[in-house]
Amino acid sequence: MKFTAALLGLAASASGHAIFQKLSVNGVEQGSLKGIRAPSSNNPIQNVNDGGLACNNNLQYKDSNVITVPAGAKVGAWWGHVIGGPQGANDAEHPIAASHKGPIIVYLAKVDNAATTGTSGLKWFKVAEAGLSGSTWAVDTMISNGGWHYFTLPTCVAPGDYLLRVELIALHSASSQGGAQFYMECAQIRVSGSGTNAGSNFVSFPGAYAANHPGILISIYDNTGKPSNGGRAYSIPGPAVITCSGGSGGGGGTAPPPASNPPPASNPPPASGGGGATAPLYGQCGGQGWNGPKTCAQGTCKASGDYYSQCLPVIPDTDRSQEDQKRIKDFSESITDFKDLPLIMDAATKVMGIANDGDGSTQSNQTPASAFSKDTLSIEINGPNRPQLTLIDIPGLIQSATKGVSETDVAVVAEITDRYIKRPRTICLAVVSATNDAANQPILQRVRRFDPQGERTLGVITKPDQLPKGSGSEAKFLELARNEDVFFKLGWHVIRNRRFDEKDFSFDERNAAEEHFFRTSNFSVLPQEMVGIEALRTRLSQLLFEHVKAELPQLSEDLERALQIDRHELDLLGDTRSTPTACRLYLAKLSMECQEICKAALDGKYEHAFFKMGAEEAFSLENKSTIARLRAAVQHSNSIFAEELRTRGHKYFFQSTADHKSSKAEGESSMAEEAESSGAEDESSTAEDEPPIADQIYTSSSTSPKSLSREESVAWVQKMLLRSRGTELIGNFNPRLIGELFWEQSQPWEKLASSHIEQVSHFCQSFLANLLEQKTPKEIQSRIWAFMIQDKLVQRKQAAYDELGKLIDDTKEFPINYNHYYTDIIEKRRQERLKARLKSLAPGELTHISTERRRGSSHYEKYSTEVDIDKVISVCLKSNAAAATTINMDNFSGEEALDCMQAIYKVQYKVFVANLTTQVVERQLIRGLENVFSPLVVISMADEKVEAIASERPATKRRRIFLTSRIQRLEEGRRVFRELIGTQSVPKGFNN
Repeated sequence: MKFTAALLGLAASASGHAIFQKLSVNGVEQGSLKGIRAPSSNNPIQNVNDGGLACNNNLQYKDSNVITVPAGAKVGAWWGHVIGGPQGANDAEHPIAASHKGPIIVYLAKVDNAATTGTSGLKWFKVAEAGLSGSTWAVDTMISNGGWHYFTLPTCVAPGDYLLRVELIALHSASSQGGAQFYMECAQIRVSGSGTNAGSNFVSFPGAYAANHPGILISIYDNTGKPSNGGRAYSIPGPAVITCSGGSGGGGGTAPPPASNPPPASNPPPASGGGGATAPLYGQCGGQGWNGPKTCAQGTCKASGDYYSQCLPVIPDTDRSQEDQKRIKDFSESITDFKDLPLIMDAATKVMGIANDGDGSTQSNQTPASAFSKDTLSIEINGPNRPQLTLIDIPGLIQSATKGVSETDVAVVAEITDRYIKRPRTICLAVVSATNDAANQPILQRVRRFDPQGERTLGVITKPDQLPKGSGSEAKFLELARNEDVFFKLGWHVIRNRRFDEKDFSFDERNAAEEHFFRTSNFSVLPQEMVGIEALRTRLSQLLFEHVKAELPQLSEDLERALQIDRHELDLLGDTRSTPTACRLYLAKLSMECQEICKAALDGKYEHAFFKMGAEEAFSLENKSTIARLRAAVQHSNSIFAEELRTRGHKYFFQSTADHKSSKAEGESSMAEEAESSGAEDESSTAEDEPPIADQIYTSSSTSPKSLSREESVAWVQKMLLRSRGTELIGNFNPRLIGELFWEQSQPWEKLASSHIEQVSHFCQSFLANLLEQKTPKEIQSRIWAFMIQDKLVQRKQAAYDELGKLIDDTKEFPINYNHYYTDIIEKRRQERLKARLKSLAPGELTHISTERRRGSSHYEKYSTEVDIDKVISVCLKSNAAAATTINMDNFSGEEALDCMQAIYKVQYKVFVANLTTQVVERQLIRGLENVFSPLVVISMADEKVEAIASERPATKRRRIFLTSRIQRLEEGRRVFRELIGTQSVPKGFNN
């Protein structure tokens, strides 16, 4: 049985995004990810309050390099679609999708140590910015520069360590709050020079930006759909750029690319068919029965079986210039005798520019000489009896720089080592030399870092013949070989190397010398399967097979996941769209499905698969899964708004008549009275009584009502009474006074209602955006949004605000009421005051009637006590008569007016909540949302507009071909995996 193991690198689709990953100083590149803090993901941040807004989240790349940048230098920041640059051949979205228009901004933060300081609490100041010039955005200029954005570091910046924050804000979907996309990473730099300015106009991240800043919440499209901001100036977020007395720096834009990285040549894309077609990188290029293209647009066509050949790259380091990469890719040699291998090695080192004459020089003048290179020399050995085995020989770790080996070389070797041994599916051979104490050899600590349990590490001891026979060192290495010192689950193996005087030995002679040593030395006590090169070959084949077999279930899961992702992406691409009819049919089908899902969301019918996403997430108005169930989200939001208006919609808290120490809000107590419940919350309630943080939508935008005692409340009314007095008698009040009091008390309504409109509008926008994201490819999403959805949503929100304006205007007219609840409340207030008056009477002023009843012949028992009602009324009348000569008529009027205002407020509160949720939210924002993107709209559109929205780009056609081919290969791989998962014996070829 022939066994082929393929390792597939399946990068997650991250369409259109970008990562800042390289710096240049005065035209000199500093190296990929050198001194850069960056994540592996290119996904943006879309929340201005995100904790990672300083230098991004989930940083995977961070080293100890600090890049020196002279003040006044021309600095370049290089962006790539993914780490390393393009995401495959002919990546149309490298360095970023052209649709992602926006500014690029540069900040500095002074730190003590740029390599180690975190981002928490840093103060940032702006040193450069570039926004919109005419119709050209900073992103456009960066794309035309091959991913480079240039700016001048101001000459006055003081020397020292800084974090350099480069930020790109994509505004293609910024018309709704949370739609702007923030891409940022940080570089570790050390500024040199004689400047004295350590910053001004400091800001913090997060905290520097407001979500509604006009440079963040913005529609950049004009009436024709062009991203020109309608010809208006663009306001870049953040503080002003620092200025120097000489007026240096701050700008950003075009500059010559660094000399070591000229922009790539503009080559025509490969044809999709016909005689001149070429296969893309990693595409099939041959095999029995293959009728497709047999030449590669990039890479070399290599056979991986009788039925499959693939375009694979020869492997130059991606940090090299384009010229060097091309030269190295062109290197190809073949030999038939291993004696010629040194000649190949010498030729390869010359091409790579590796110093090989001991003085740091090289015969190649294309690149600077170095002792090491990150290029990979791939040597394939083919033959009928060769084992199915891949070995990667990496340089030994170097502790410090020496003659011919620089500090850079030390770092390169460490980077190469880590790159390979950190891969979880790699078996590590930790080679230690017997000429040095094992404890002093750093590779053991290195593999422990990535394989702490030793599950995939095999230790290899070399040069055992150099140990003095019978010495303590020999005994120590025998202990190591028996796995008694440094334990690896895969164990240890011992091999004997050629000595200098054996350098001309043939393979047979070398093997004979090794066999003699292990038969006659103290290492003969070790099992034969643990010593010698032949045993190592067999052992490695067996270990590799067992390792691969153990990984097969996980690889099978990876294949299933990759198949699911690719099929979903292929489904999103839809059918080929090259004519107006095809485009219209595609949009009609898409709009019908979206309309059906939207209608179901509004009706609360959640059977469609779209509503099942994120089902395990908690219900929160910030989650996509919650917003997908749009009716539930709106209902919950309406309830929160009603509660917020009840508890914070009034300007003043009026304390109860019965208890001046009570701090109940007027609105709270009124609602409690209406429900005849004692559940109203006290002003002093603790944090446990508050609604969940995710549901406190409006609290941040409203303030708590001011608490007034009864006396303060009446005094407030009296001030208004004096201003409104007309011809009424003393003790009465102007009927218009109630309206004026109500207007002031209900001032917060408009602000709270506006916040609710924004929230529901955000739900609608997010729902449609999420729906498009699930149902359409990225390039179509932005076009459908810009041409068919965005303006309609803006119009609907404006209609909601217009309707709100009418409601607010109604509240500013004099109240009209026919609800008996108004008079019921006034009567209840008067009863409360009477009750308070009765409580204030001294008990001695009341006469009690005692009733006794005889029981038996001589015993009497007190049975009850009754209040003399006539006496109580008499005392009250006398008390009122006595007070009549001193009563304050204004106080009397104030009490009555306050009661009337509180009563009408409660009535109007109910009316306002009902009107806002029905006339504003339901009528203007929710009803008819399914018709925003509907088939009727598609049918009525002109052919030109239909093609502009749905036509297929050449890159999409190539992507469809690529996905179709890869799905076929993955399905075949899945079949092979399913056959191999149950295999128990070693396949033919692993025993060789």
